[in-house]
Amino acid sequence: MNNIGLRLWEAYLRAEYWVGFPNDTLLLQIGDHATGLSRLAERAGVQLRYDESWAYLTAWNPGSEVRMEFVNREKQEDMEMFLRGAGYTLLPGHAHDPSGQWPDEEGVLVFGLGWEKALMLGRRFHQNAILAGLGEEAVQLLRC
Repeated sequence: MNNIGLRLWEAYLRAEYWVGFPNDTLLLQIGDHATGLSRLAERAGVQLRYDESWAYLTAWNPGSEVRMEFVNREKQEDMEMFLRGAGYTLLPGHAHDPSGQWPDEEGVLVFGLGWEKALMLGRRFHQNAILAGLGEEAVQLLRC
């Protein structure tokens, strides 16, 4: 796994990635279809095609080293401002470790963001991995 240990990769795999609105959320799980994402995209003002790429990104805890909340929020705001400035539509989200070993992390699902650009952003914010998908197909975990 190169710089990413097997335990850490397993933590990414078992995490629950939630996206959406206060009363309308969707659980994204790696390997499962993103069924319902089109509905959330429509609520966000985007039409999600079956072949349209998206990515779930976070700037929290770079390199999977837990940071103070205010530091994480500042980095997350920087990333979101960059994405909005580039014209992308974002859905708020958060990642949750059901085992309780890792604290929750804020994130965003970015519609129309190609995987290559998403991986570059992941590296820019010192992340080990990102989630990515096409339309409502299976959610992928990609190493940065």
